[in-house]
Amino acid sequence: MRKLRKWRDVLIEELTDDHEATIGFLQAVLVDYQIYGDPAALGSALRAVIDAKGGISELAKRTETDPQTLLEVLSCEAAPRVDMLVTILTALGCRLSIESLESEDLRPARVGVDAPVAPPEGIKPDMALATENK
Repeated sequence: MRKLRKWRDVLIEELTDDHEATIGFLQAVLVDYQIYGDPAALGSALRAVIDAKGGISELAKRTETDPQTLLEVLSCEAAPRVDMLVTILTALGCRLSIESLESEDLRPARVGVDAPVAPPEGIKPDMALATENK
């Protein structure tokens, strides 16, 4: 009979010895965070990677940070500050990088009600419906 495992356990197993998988996973997590802004998902994903790479105590040694501080950062309702995220990623053998959104079809997920809307192609701006009326 096949033994069922939790998804997190399988993820940690995959990330333990595969640095490229870790990089790809973290990139996907950060893109997801940029789109949806869910700090709990970001913290949970970081914690899975940390567990795969030796756990909180090992990360605390590498970053010279108190383990309790790291736990608080990862379980906070807000996303980690950039300086702490950089510290954690560096200890995991990664770094943040910036790339153009034009390289992918990634658009801001949240568009306000009063956001300007361009008229459809072929329609002159003066023929389009008014979008800025209050």
